[in-house]
Amino acid sequence: MMAEAAGAGIEFVIESNDSPLSPQIELKCPICFELLIEDPQLVSCCGHHFCGGCLKKLKKKVCPLCKEKFQSIPDKGHKRYLHSLKVYCLKRSEGCAWEGELKNLSSHLSKTGDCQFSKELCLLGCGELVLRALMEDHKRNECLKRIVKCHICSTYTGTAQDFTQHKLMCPELEMTCPFPGCSVTRKRKYLSIHVSICPSNVAKCGMGGGCTWSGCPRDLSNHVLKDHSLASSSLETAKDKELKTLKNTVALQKSEIVRLNAKVAELNSKVSNQRSTLSSQLKTIKQLKNEIEEFEAEADFSDLELIPQDVVLQNFRALKYKNGTFSSGVIYFTSPPSGYAMELYVYPNGIGSGYGTHVSISLHIVPGRFDQELEWPYSGEAVEVRLFDKYKKNCHGKWLKFDANSSAAASSRPDAHGTTEHGFGFEQFISYAQVERYLFDNDCLLFELHPYED
Repeated sequence: MMAEAAGAGIEFVIESNDSPLSPQIELKCPICFELLIEDPQLVSCCGHHFCGGCLKKLKKKVCPLCKEKFQSIPDKGHKRYLHSLKVYCLKRSEGCAWEGELKNLSSHLSKTGDCQFSKELCLLGCGELVLRALMEDHKRNECLKRIVKCHICSTYTGTAQDFTQHKLMCPELEMTCPFPGCSVTRKRKYLSIHVSICPSNVAKCGMGGGCTWSGCPRDLSNHVLKDHSLASSSLETAKDKELKTLKNTVALQKSEIVRLNAKVAELNSKVSNQRSTLSSQLKTIKQLKNEIEEFEAEADFSDLELIPQDVVLQNFRALKYKNGTFSSGVIYFTSPPSGYAMELYVYPNGIGSGYGTHVSISLHIVPGRFDQELEWPYSGEAVEVRLFDKYKKNCHGKWLKFDANSSAAASSRPDAHGTTEHGFGFEQFISYAQVERYLFDNDCLLFELHPYED
């Protein structure tokens, strides 16, 4: 009788019903179902055995069987008991009759063990996995790395793998004449002599001109010299002319190569000069940038003159028809540009309460070059938005101011991507009836932004 342990492939020997192998003895870990051979652990909660490795992997110290918290200790007695059980060799199905204690199984199967049905790499290095019982026969008769001697020439000694190549050139091997109709055999080292005089080896004249000569290959040269001397002379003359033409062509190509090399050298010199110039210019640019940064850091723009900014909206009717939006781009109200950056938005078709009846406007604070040095939230000067006619005599204007009544988002510092969704303006800046008197002939509107001055 035998009982087979699942997972490990180990078969225990049960000699009688009195065998110590009892169903009550835990052979396998309840978690991984492998034999408890290496590190059986006894848990305090329910007395079951588990692999030490499986218990370490548990996220919580809760028994998988009884669901109680536990402490574990190595059970060396259980390990000794399992290692003393008799088992069959893992190669039993292949013919090994070994029986012994489980603790001796690994040494039986090892390279130095006595299991003749274990496979190991060929000792001669051919790379084959061979049963230990068949290793000697493999080394003598099958291994490609075994040393053999040619039985034909008795001079070659080498591996069986190289012997196949040797047979293709062995000088003592008997060979048959390759020409149809000839059955003469000669050793390979003498076969070329026979081939040169073999009656079945018929050569034909290749000089052309309708020559039908055929015969032994060794007579071909005499035939050509005797019967085709003039043709040979003409052929040589044609070859000389062709060779001379090729030489002239080569000379021209060499001359062209020299010219091209000179041109390349000239271009390389220009590139080198341009690189030097570029490097100098980059240094100058870097120096100017540093000077600008130093100037901006030290300059005081507090007393700079505030100047109005003109903004031209083109294609008014087209934008109104498409329900589009016009943006003025970034505007600074000092010269040179410094301070807070702003942007005017115009909605020709109106928004909110002015939709479809009025032109709407809004003023937005946007990211600027000097935001890091400025105070936030912005509570600066008021800005008057004026709309002029084409003669710049009549205007329609309204004042905008970012103060305590404005939204916090509209006057806060914008992020790096801009905050165009928050602004301050008029949904009913000017009605369609009024805007016609300010509309230029080319469908443009001229806005002017006037900052407040004390």
